[in-house]
Amino acid sequence: MEKSFADGNVYAKTDAYSYSTLIAALLRSRQYDAARKAQHTLDYMEKMYAAGDEEMKPDKVAYNSTLRMWAKSTERKAINKADELVARMEELSKVGERGDLRPDTLTYTTLIDVWAKSRRDDAGVKAESILEKIELLHGTHDEKKAVPATHAFNAAINAWASINKVNKKNAQRAHALLKRMEQLT
Repeated sequence: MEKSFADGNVYAKTDAYSYSTLIAALLRSRQYDAARKAQHTLDYMEKMYAAGDEEMKPDKVAYNSTLRMWAKSTERKAINKADELVARMEELSKVGERGDLRPDTLTYTTLIDVWAKSRRDDAGVKAESILEKIELLHGTHDEKKAVPATHAFNAAINAWASINKVNKKNAQRAHALLKRMEQLT
């Protein structure tokens, strides 16, 4: 399509919607490298937007969909890629015009899911710290965008339950999260 547009076909212009639709299709696919393809697509959108193409401005849906791809991925570096993506959203949202990218409950819950699926020894601690970010955001000006949801707590509890090393401490931390969730409801 881009070549066709470059050749003068004004109806072949791609935009953020075109690429976001591609990311959504990748999300539904079962391709092994779908997360990498989604990340590449998002990176391309960012590059084009930074170069001045306003129609390529990726929105939070594109970012969250790409993050969900990393949550589904079995790649070893999925955690790193997911962390980097959320950090980029946090950084970009601090820049005046990109406040729309401020991570919300969905963003952070998806990141907790990535950590829970990792089964790493530090997954529970990391998931809990992300949950605390949601709780901190809940009391700010973005109160409606970052309310700790049941799924966020369940994902954090799952992170403690999924750690490869089974021990009493992990079970106690999972139970403490359950109690904290009950107090909020």
